Amino acid sequence: ISELTSNGVYEKLDVMYPMVGDTALEHSYNLINPDNNQMTFFGGWTHSSTGSIPNGTTGYAETSYIPSVSSSLTSAHLSSYQRQVSDIGDSRATIGVDDDTNVLNGFGLGLFVTGTKQVGFIGCTNGLEYAPPEASPVVNGFTSISVNGNRAAQHYVNGATNGSTSTQTGALSANQLYVGATNRGGISTVNYFNKELAMITVGSGLSATDVTNLYNSIQTFQTTLSRNV
Repeated sequence: ISELTSNGVYEKLDVMYPMVGDTALEHSYNLINPDNNQMTFFGGWTHSSTGSIPNGTTGYAETSYIPSVSSSLTSAHLSSYQRQVSDIGDSRATIGVDDDTNVLNGFGLGLFVTGTKQVGFIGCTNGLEYAPPEASPVVNGFTSISVNGNRAAQHYVNGATNGSTSTQTGALSANQLYVGATNRGGISTVNYFNKELAMITVGSGLSATDVTNLYNSIQTFQTTLSRNV
């Protein structure tokens, strides 16, 4: 926390789930403000000292975080730290919400297009506005998407820029953000994730330097807990 405070990133975080401990209760807390946006887990999850694993079919977590209320189309970011990820053969979200099957007003991160492409959305019109627009490898560790001062979404992998930006042209969903899946219009849950999650953050837009600083701090944290990848 002291490192994130000194480099100016902490003040840009609304939500940080460090998933420390080995129970659902311990993993549910928002470090930035434990009284707000505590996760509620549903379906199948496995909790341990290395993180939380949704079962890929029923597991997800509600956050009470509403993008249209708490976020901005020109200043927002999401990040996730995932372990043991590979080509998972299906579209799965580490964190997400959208309003229909075309991913209208999508706000999330994950592995999509049959699980071979790591992408993100911040207020897209449809699923073709993902960032990055190019094919990207599926890797373990830290991924993030950010808009910072405009609508050009930049995707990052392990602290480094991953491909060119993608302009998002939709709005922000008025439904709550889910962890471990996508909340589709507040009606259904889709894109269930099935690998281990060890950190989630959501907040204001981050510059490339901010993302690098966030990644370095998270990686140091994960190394201290002997769960870095």
